[in-house]
Amino acid sequence: MAQGGGVATGEKGVAIGGDVHGGVIATGNHVTVVYQGVEVAIPSPEAVARHRAALRERLETDARTRWGGMSLYIQEEGATLPIEASPYQTGRLGPRENLLRLLHTAGRLLVLGEPGSGKTVSLERLAWELCSPPETVGPPPELAGPGPELAVPVLVRLFHYAGTSLAEWVRASLQETGHLRLDDERALAAFLQEGKSRCFFLFDGLNEVPPPYRDRLVDELVRWMAACSRHCVVLTSRSQDEVWRRLRGEVNQTVVVQPIGDAQARGYLVAHLGEQRGAGLYERLAERLRAMARTPLVLWLIKEAGTAGEAVPGNRGELYTRFVSRMLRRDTDRRMDAEIREPVKRRALADLAFYLGLGQRLSCAREEAVEVVARRLGEGQVEQADQVVGACARHGLLAGDDPVWFAPHPTVQEHFAALALQEQAQREWQVGRWGRLQQAARRLLAGHEQGLAGRAADDWWMETFVQLAGLVDDADRLAREVARVNPWLAWWCVEEGRGVAEGTRQAVAERSIRLLESERVTDRRRAVAALAQVRSERVVRPLLRAAADPDAEVAGLAVQALVEMGEAARPLVREALGGTDRRLWDAALRYLVAQPDEALWAEVPGKVWEEILGQPMVWVPPGPFQMGSDKRRDVQAFDNELPQHEVILPGYWIGRYPVTVAQFRTFVEASGHRPDDPRSLEGPDDHPVVWVIWYDALAFCRWLSAKAGMPVALPSEAEWEKAARGTDGHVYPWGNEPPDEGRCNFRNNVKGTTPVGRYSPQGDSPYGCADMAGNVWEWTRSLYRKYPYDPKDGRENVEAGESRVLRGGAFVNGDWDVRCAARYWYDPYRWGRLYGFRLVASPVHL
Repeated sequence: MAQGGGVATGEKGVAIGGDVHGGVIATGNHVTVVYQGVEVAIPSPEAVARHRAALRERLETDARTRWGGMSLYIQEEGATLPIEASPYQTGRLGPRENLLRLLHTAGRLLVLGEPGSGKTVSLERLAWELCSPPETVGPPPELAGPGPELAVPVLVRLFHYAGTSLAEWVRASLQETGHLRLDDERALAAFLQEGKSRCFFLFDGLNEVPPPYRDRLVDELVRWMAACSRHCVVLTSRSQDEVWRRLRGEVNQTVVVQPIGDAQARGYLVAHLGEQRGAGLYERLAERLRAMARTPLVLWLIKEAGTAGEAVPGNRGELYTRFVSRMLRRDTDRRMDAEIREPVKRRALADLAFYLGLGQRLSCAREEAVEVVARRLGEGQVEQADQVVGACARHGLLAGDDPVWFAPHPTVQEHFAALALQEQAQREWQVGRWGRLQQAARRLLAGHEQGLAGRAADDWWMETFVQLAGLVDDADRLAREVARVNPWLAWWCVEEGRGVAEGTRQAVAERSIRLLESERVTDRRRAVAALAQVRSERVVRPLLRAAADPDAEVAGLAVQALVEMGEAARPLVREALGGTDRRLWDAALRYLVAQPDEALWAEVPGKVWEEILGQPMVWVPPGPFQMGSDKRRDVQAFDNELPQHEVILPGYWIGRYPVTVAQFRTFVEASGHRPDDPRSLEGPDDHPVVWVIWYDALAFCRWLSAKAGMPVALPSEAEWEKAARGTDGHVYPWGNEPPDEGRCNFRNNVKGTTPVGRYSPQGDSPYGCADMAGNVWEWTRSLYRKYPYDPKDGRENVEAGESRVLRGGAFVNGDWDVRCAARYWYDPYRWGRLYGFRLVASPVHL
């Protein structure tokens, strides 16, 4: 019994007395808190600290077991091979960022990537860093609590998921080190709600969940994220799988792991093998293998081959074959399990991989694995099969006691499954004419592909077929058979295989082109992904049509491919702009949006803008202009126009006229937007709309952006002023002569607004913009700030609720207010009969 008001604990830290502070009873291993009216024991901060230390040690041990050394992937790799990711923006990718930095600041993050791109090891690295000093981690601003919290990573490998309660699974994961006591799900809930720790739930491998359990897991994850708002959640998946799309709306951000750069790959080999061996190995890599070396796992395998002094492999299949041989022979040379011949182990692993693939699983009970191997060895060979499974585990190709799975990476299972498929392909291809007729009859009766081609239609086998293409003798035949059911996968087989005929390459491309018209969006996504790899002028035209696809991802992938094709795409984009096909106009504009500096921006015909945006636009070329006023040239200048200074803008299109009443009425009727003042819908159709607040104008722009499929906005005040005065510093749009009734609507000379363009061309700006002096003040995007103009100082923040700048003067104003440099500002929620707006279209807004 504790003395002097201390705390006594029984066996396993059960509280039997102690000090109470704010409803919390503290012990060495746990604290008792009141949760939902019930006393619940949860781990103490001291227990959490011990758990973190034990977890860090276990991560290091696991890394040594799988990779042969701690430095390979967890401890030092972040310095020699940092992994980067780009925000996923509906088919387009944003700028590259360090993935570990993104993970550290994650609230809700979805990480996508190719097989072996570094998703899992990045989560392991994150968990390792979170368990390392300093003892605390600061949460992102949106999740910040009252003070620093102990970070507790919870790494959950989803390939084990079999429909169990996610809460129970997480509870078991937290208790694996033996330092955290959580008696039941109530204790887990209390720990997450009342504990002084912040968990990082790292759910790894959405694509690895067996299909029968995916719906349940998605539902569980949605509920989990809603219930654990104080904690971080990271999800990973292979990009090719579709299940992640169902969770994208539940996360704050989706990122795609990016390939390693050539310089990084070369530097990595040099760092591990030395300058002469590392640089020499990199230079000997064939173009295809060098492209594959941009994946961290493949680069590691290449480095291992270089360490062993092996010849440079030709493709992925050969690379894995040599890796497996090294793993088997390394221990056999030491006389470990030498009595079991290497072909027996290979065949056993191929059978097990194929068996798991049939069930779309990545693990199974050890007893089940032994039964699979025993079937190959023959009746009564269970004991021998158990020895074979144990030997493969000691070689490092299987992991886990029960269940067991392939190591060190799921692609090893796919390699052995490819060996099994190679045997199946040989059987199918060796049949005679009568056998082929039987195969065709079975396909016809079943209503779908059978055998090898049937597996190619199933997403689960994608990586397996890619490796198979590097193993089979007749990669050309494999590509043709796969193309019947999956042209996207067939193209990867073409890239991976040897001796593929040019005719086969063209046939695969043609099948992909036909799939671009499929009603299934998944077909179109894969078709455009395949065509993006062709890098031939013959696919530019179909890619351009795909750039106008209603699915944003298909369109984004097509645009990205066109941009990467460089000059090959430009002639067809120009041809599309000059044609009459509305769909191709959309595609061409999307291509231009992805290239802010593309000279073709200036060549967009007026008819395109009038069709897409519903109004004429004028081009303002890129370059500098003088913004503001110089009182030596303009005696009417106000102080808020000073000093005059140079501003450099990219090119952009701006509305020739302000938005009219008719155009605004169309927007309201189509969108359901409720304008702040219904008088904005009144007045002659061809007059500028008035009685609009700034947010009405912003809503119009957002509606039109979505409708047109390209960014439309209010102009910044810099964009507005350059369009009004040109580069010569005109005081008025037409020059420096004072205004008169023939050039603009001012001084209340007509007692109201006039039709847009009434004073054109005599009152036009150097670029052909009308009504930029008088008629109505025009809302801009910019917050009111002092000069000099700096687009990076926050004045272009559309989320801020401060006063916005208006330009141009209205029909009631005098000549000093209709000058190009005159600035007025107003509360964005205020309206009046003098305020309207015009549009700007540009991929870049300053």
